[in-house]
Amino acid sequence: MMNKYNDHTYSIIVFSQRCTLKKISVESQDVIVLKRDQLTRRLNRVIRGRQNVIDAQELHVVFEHLRTCTEVSDAVKSAHIENILEFKVK
Repeated sequence: MMNKYNDHTYSIIVFSQRCTLKKISVESQDVIVLKRDQLTRRLNRVIRGRQNVIDAQELHVVFEHLRTCTEVSDAVKSAHIENILEFKVK
């Protein structure tokens, strides 16, 4: 289902203000890395530069699909945190 939107999606990676971003190299125009205070301005720029590709009903379907991806168990969350901590140690 989501494949039909691949040409119209971005990966946006947002860091807090406390983070220091050093030498970030992004190889794709569909990936955006920024700090939280830059998010609204950047999203507005992206939105102004694009045409609408889906209507409100389709948007709701996409939203519901993505929302299910965020509903994970505490065990999955804990495993994710452990993976991050292991990566930091290396």
